[in-house]
Amino acid sequence: MVSSRWTNRPFAEQLGIVRGAAWLQATGAVQATGVDESYPLAEFAERFGAMAREARVIYAPAGEELFAPAGLVAAGSFERQFRASLVPLAPNAEFRDLSPV
Repeated sequence: MVSSRWTNRPFAEQLGIVRGAAWLQATGAVQATGVDESYPLAEFAERFGAMAREARVIYAPAGEELFAPAGLVAAGSFERQFRASLVPLAPNAEFRDLSPV
């Protein structure tokens, strides 16, 4: 049974996936990955929006359109849905497919 202390924390944090810069430094992760900071997933949209607000071009996976019967909108792949979620956060940017890069 999951303890009640876990219920209000983001799932990734509960699993210990999201850790601060001090943890990264202590484990040597900075040297191994080049990543010197990490943030909770709950902050992604806010941080991406602030970072990409003035971007002219953003490269992201385009994804493929999935099958749908006639008359229904095709479901998006994970990549397509992720990209569609980024567009409102960077309304002035042109999104280009990351795959050919």
